[in-house]
Amino acid sequence: MADLLISPLVRSILATLNSLVLKEFGIAWGLKTELETLESTLSTIQAVLQDAETKRGKTEALKNWLRKLNDAAYDADNLVDEFMTEAMRRRMDSERGIKPQVSAFFSLRNRLIFRLKMGHKIEDMRDRLDAIAGEKNKFHLREGVVETGEVCGMERGQTDSMVNESEIYGRTDEKETIIEMLLNESSDRDDDVSVYAM
Repeated sequence: MADLLISPLVRSILATLNSLVLKEFGIAWGLKTELETLESTLSTIQAVLQDAETKRGKTEALKNWLRKLNDAAYDADNLVDEFMTEAMRRRMDSERGIKPQVSAFFSLRNRLIFRLKMGHKIEDMRDRLDAIAGEKNKFHLREGVVETGEVCGMERGQTDSMVNESEIYGRTDEKETIIEMLLNESSDRDDDVSVYAM
């Protein structure tokens, strides 16, 4: 498995779960509690992911845990996308004034069938993620850890708002030429130089 970071995926899933469309749809379809519980489980996992991804190479057990979490996160993403797609489809249908037909009663677009199907899928996903989240305690992961310096093999440089002019690279020659042309009265006036102040 490549060293993929799972936290952006989990963050994306949480953003989708927090979308207004999905919240409205969850309330309307009686899945609000299931979606909130799934969101809570993912938030718990997200809280320790930074520490887990930082320690990824230390033990094989942690690598396996992250691999399981990665697989579950992709499945959760697919589930949330399926839910969001149906929410958007139904919202568009209602905005266009399309009424459900009798044939839709037996299809998967039926409210009761969809609610039962998605309710079971969300519950299964939540149970799977709860089991994975429960294993996090074995690795002594800390919540909200943000370490400076080396993270996942990449070193980040120090930054600040002070500018050291000796380290600025760029158009030094051009700047000198323009200054010289502006200050030198005897320069040729054939050169077309414009200076704009911002």
